[in-house]
Amino acid sequence: MEKVLPVFYSQADSLLKEMVEGDPQLQNNETPSFWKGLGDSVVFSCPFKSPQEFAISTRAFLNLFERYGKEMKSRFDLDLKFCIWHATFPDINLELKIRGGVDYIGPDMDVGFRLANVVEEKRCFIAMDSVIELAQSQVGRSLFFLHIGWKKLKGVRRERNYPVLQVMLDSPYWSSDSCDGFLGIKGEGGLGLVTPEKATEIIQQYKRELGFDPTKV
Repeated sequence: MEKVLPVFYSQADSLLKEMVEGDPQLQNNETPSFWKGLGDSVVFSCPFKSPQEFAISTRAFLNLFERYGKEMKSRFDLDLKFCIWHATFPDINLELKIRGGVDYIGPDMDVGFRLANVVEEKRCFIAMDSVIELAQSQVGRSLFFLHIGWKKLKGVRRERNYPVLQVMLDSPYWSSDSCDGFLGIKGEGGLGLVTPEKATEIIQQYKRELGFDPTKV
């Protein structure tokens, strides 16, 4: 029987290369790369300079996730989970040079890892500020967003219920039903499928209630 983790890591790297080679728009962007492995998780990174570049990379990663998820399901009967977030440097986050590469720390990184801890199988949760980035580009507005509900994330936004949002492609692969109750996510008030504009409105209202400037990511 094949061992899952070696295939898990090698498959991620090979599919990443195929992703870059198969998307002409992505080839004009910064190159995505394997950042690090964390137990049974793989973390990719991809620099971007504009909302459109971020959206092109996000769309490509969603295609990668879908292919990756189908491959692991076929070979090992495993359903995978995904999460997308971004961090700005050097405003409130830091890039640290470490032996063998780089590490990133800061509140934006915390949000991403906290969301990754609560995501459900065959879903891709996305940080709220990343939704705002996507909503500013034509490619980003072509993606599909699901407002699932609310969840307290340790150390994030004063631990007020955080808007749990899912980004996905128009494909039957992605789970799009309610996951009310999963890991304590509160489905009450979850609006289901929403436009990028409506998702942005939800986030801006949330920021106003916390006393943050809703126009700033």
